[in-house]
Amino acid sequence: GRVKVNGVIKWVEFRSNHALQKDGSIIRRGIIQDITARQEIYRESEKRYQSLVEKLPIGIVIHKRGELVFANAQAYTIFGIKNPKNFIGANVLDFVHPEFRQRIGERMREVEAGVPVPMMEQKYLRADGRIVDVEAMAFPFNYQGEACIQVIFRDISEKKLTEARIKKNETLFTQLFQNVPMAVVMLDENGKVFQVNRGFEQMFGFERAELRGQNLND
Repeated sequence: GRVKVNGVIKWVEFRSNHALQKDGSIIRRGIIQDITARQEIYRESEKRYQSLVEKLPIGIVIHKRGELVFANAQAYTIFGIKNPKNFIGANVLDFVHPEFRQRIGERMREVEAGVPVPMMEQKYLRADGRIVDVEAMAFPFNYQGEACIQVIFRDISEKKLTEARIKKNETLFTQLFQNVPMAVVMLDENGKVFQVNRGFEQMFGFERAELRGQNLND
């Protein structure tokens, strides 16, 4: 706690034990330690930490038993939050997609027990209701002298869209490759047979397994 000594506020730590007296009164015996210097060092360390995380291109939030107490600039961007009053103090699960809330709740209990949880793909909800795909991990963290949970996450929405487009294009290419009404062969970087379509098999009588890795001229 804090005490005022000659008009100056100091941080102190109290440790004591109590003893019950015969007359029913209680006597406490213990020590009072001045920890002002330690607290100053801790506060300076926190300032450096906050200055660092504000520059990182990943989202970072800290919550205490689910209540958000800190968020860096990138977290506000990912969630589409413009007013900190709409974020700090809110329940972290309010920004988690309903499909993931139960699992995230379980992970929070694991972290509160002191067990860091690995990276996991999740879905968050932006302030405008849009769904954001993220990769997130969490671990125990001491913030302002209290046990909290720090969550580090990055927006992978564009990555997921790109993967979906690639998968769709591969599917379309495979369909075109197999159904085009002519013989088509695909060679690898060494000029060897990599793939042949049904038209090629019907025209020449060879299956892909027989030709793969062979020289087409043979």
